[in-house]
Amino acid sequence: RLTQEGFPLQNKLLNFTQLFCFTADELVKISGKNATDLASTVCLFALSYYFISPMIRTRLNWQISSNEHHKLSHLFRFEQAEQFSQFPIKLARAWQQPPQVITLLQQLFTTDASQDSHKAATNPIVNIIGLALIAARRIYFNESPACKKTLFFQQNALSQLKLETQQFTYLLEEISFKNHVFCSFN
Repeated sequence: RLTQEGFPLQNKLLNFTQLFCFTADELVKISGKNATDLASTVCLFALSYYFISPMIRTRLNWQISSNEHHKLSHLFRFEQAEQFSQFPIKLARAWQQPPQVITLLQQLFTTDASQDSHKAATNPIVNIIGLALIAARRIYFNESPACKKTLFFQQNALSQLKLETQQFTYLLEEISFKNHVFCSFN
C-alpha cells in the first residue's frame, strides 16, 4: 500500500532500507544478541515515515544531513522531525506489533531527539540500530563519520555491545561485499 504510486527516490530508499535492516541483523549476530527479527522490524518501522512523507515523495534528490549519522532524523534534511518520530510508533500500534517493538521505537526516537544522543543508549538494540544506520550510510553514501558526536556514539555503542572497532570495520567490508550496493548520488 505504501508503494501504490512510485516516487522519484523510491528505489533508492528501498535499497537503503534493505541495507539498513541487513546491517542491523548482522550486528545482532556478531553481538550475540538473540533479536534478529526484532532489530529489522524496528528498522522497517523507523523508516516508514520516509515512504509516505509528501516532502520526501516529491523530492528528486536525496539531501542527507552531514552530521550525527546515528540519528534517524538526520537521514534526510527536512523540517518534520516531530511527525517523523510519531508516525512509526502509531503505525506499529495500528499493525498490532508486540509491545517490545513499540517500546524500542519509543526509546529509539527519544534517544534520537535527546541532546545527549551521542551517548550510547542503555538498550543494546537501540545501539545496534544506531550503529546499523552509521554503517548503512557509510556503505551506501560512501561517507566517513566526520562528526565528533557520531564517532563518540559509535565508540560508546561498540563498547556497550562488547565489540571492537576492528570487528565493526570488518563487518562493513563484509556487508559491502555481500550486498553489492551502489548509490548513484555521492
